[in-house]
Amino acid sequence: MTQADFQSWAAVAKRSWIDVTERIDGRAYVWRWILVGPLAFVVSILSLAALPHVLPEGAGGVNHLIVPTIILPVTWTAAIVWPVTTEKLATCLAVYTGLIFLCLLVVMAALL
Repeated sequence: MTQADFQSWAAVAKRSWIDVTERIDGRAYVWRWILVGPLAFVVSILSLAALPHVLPEGAGGVNHLIVPTIILPVTWTAAIVWPVTTEKLATCLAVYTGLIFLCLLVVMAALL
């Protein structure tokens, strides 16, 4: 891959990212509602489902179950507050999408 190929790919990626951010900013109220409502709930529940497979059991054998239950309100609060306070909704959507896929990957790996 040459330098010119890399620059053309970078230009395409930048244009597409700008296009996505303009579309999201055009309907900021709707996207903010989606990010704060259903997506915040999905991110929190999926993190609750994935954390027991990632955390060690501990001495009593229940730490991997108790810690995600305690962390759930914190993740839900963070998932609700971030889209309300930020101007960059496209970044928020990208992070939520990445977290959802990561948590689904962990859960599916544990089930298989």
